Amino acid sequence: MKLQSGGAWQWFFALTRGFRAWLQGPSGLVVAVGSVVTGAAALLAGVFWITAQPSDDSLDIAEGVFFEIATGSVTGTYYPLGNVIASIIAHPAGSVRCEEETRCGPPGLTPAVQAAEGSVSNIEAVHDGLSASAFAQSDVVSQAYNGEPPFETPYTDLRAVSGLYGESLHFVVMRGSQIESIDDLRGRRVSIDRRGSGTYGVATRVLSAFGLSEANTTLVHESAEQAAEMLLAREIDAFFYVAGTPVRAVQDLTNLNLVDLVPVEGPEVNGLIAREPYLTAAVIPDETYLDIPEVRTIGVTALWIVRDDAPFELVYQVTRALWNPDNRPLLEAGPEQARFLGPRDAIEGVPIPFHRGAEQYYLEAGLLTED
Repeated sequence: MKLQSGGAWQWFFALTRGFRAWLQGPSGLVVAVGSVVTGAAALLAGVFWITAQPSDDSLDIAEGVFFEIATGSVTGTYYPLGNVIASIIAHPAGSVRCEEETRCGPPGLTPAVQAAEGSVSNIEAVHDGLSASAFAQSDVVSQAYNGEPPFETPYTDLRAVSGLYGESLHFVVMRGSQIESIDDLRGRRVSIDRRGSGTYGVATRVLSAFGLSEANTTLVHESAEQAAEMLLAREIDAFFYVAGTPVRAVQDLTNLNLVDLVPVEGPEVNGLIAREPYLTAAVIPDETYLDIPEVRTIGVTALWIVRDDAPFELVYQVTRALWNPDNRPLLEAGPEQARFLGPRDAIEGVPIPFHRGAEQYYLEAGLLTED
């Protein structure tokens, strides 16, 4: 991966990607606006653009670096966390906060947080060089790295920057629906999120464990935001959503006292966890959502990933800034998922190798040891 200075091709890339995202719907519109604006800024300011082309590990940044972080929908948990992390690693010229060498990313770093479709598409974007980095679920990252469905070939170029936090599967139904377990979805209408999202992968595996499929259940492929509206309109009976708790799309519904969260548990779930090493038993604690008692479910880990050819020094400095103790106030002022993050979370539930730059930081911090 090398750094290229700003120019007409960057503007074209941003405009093309933005237009494509606009065609994909409301969350894509955020990407469209962000891409066009940042593309124009790159054209005018001549900042460097991270591109997927082989190079050495040097990081010669004369005029700045533009660094994408592909996240998720704007009402999910990836997007607000991405903005917090971007505020930590950004290193604008003349920033007083960045006078201490380790508090920010490399000088001139300009992160661009992009709303996106979800784990599968984010992983593909990193692998294909369309995004410098992305957030994705650990189970989907494992599938990609090992070439398991829905991926056709192994994506062995994926590397981890950091583990982030645990994500829980939310199984949402209307209050009084008489849906009390996964089994009760037989013959019902349920949204399992869009193809390409991490939710889609987890939901289809859970349903399969209970013998449910399109043959005996009506499966709908809508985002959590759209699914929430459809649930309220009685157009579907339930929806699934994998996210860190609390997640706004679910919180907005529970605040209306109109929905319940159903446990995802039983022998079928235990067997699924035993077969899938990056699925874990999880609990949504009591009162995470208004008037919702503790809910047992399954979970995964959110990861931050890059390609293996991302510059060593870039990833090293970004990782060091993320876990600098002086940056704790920024994390604690962020969304719920960011407030309790600690360095130990960085190395938990990571199914792929760390990028060499991240690994170097974790070795220095005593979080990893030499083999």
